[in-house]
Amino acid sequence: MAVFHYTIELLPFDDAGKFARIMHERTTDESRTLVWDSQPSESSLRELRSLLPIDTSWGPCEEYVSSVDTWNSDLRIWHHDVQRKNVESIIFRLSAVAFPAQLIARIVAIANGNYWQIGAMESQCVFPPSAENIIEDFRKSRAARFLEDPESVMIEASQSIDRNRDRQV
Repeated sequence: MAVFHYTIELLPFDDAGKFARIMHERTTDESRTLVWDSQPSESSLRELRSLLPIDTSWGPCEEYVSSVDTWNSDLRIWHHDVQRKNVESIIFRLSAVAFPAQLIARIVAIANGNYWQIGAMESQCVFPPSAENIIEDFRKSRAARFLEDPESVMIEASQSIDRNRDRQV
């Protein structure tokens, strides 16, 4: 994940309580734990897939990205295996540089229509889907700080990589 990404995850309403426990176990936004006990409908997945135009899917991950000129927001629908039968997580990495207000509005509409909640990766908060909730949480994020002071955020990010590397040794 780039320092200019603000990351949210769509959560089924009945599974949202698991988010805090799962986030505690995660080491990065790429690690996955089965979240979706009740699987999203195929029509909901089709609607999500239509949000971003470029399909760069691989293995167990369906990945859809925005065009390059928008600093690449993306959607990742992680599946349990390469057959892509069971959804494990639905994650958006939203570019703070070209903050995608229209995309956020569409994410909120889909989430509301499916009774899903939003889990914010960095703050580890779960909240009802609304643009206001997303923007309020975004304002507290490293991605928002990047817009104000890119140099210090890059230094902070590199130091956190070093700390994580030291813990693994």
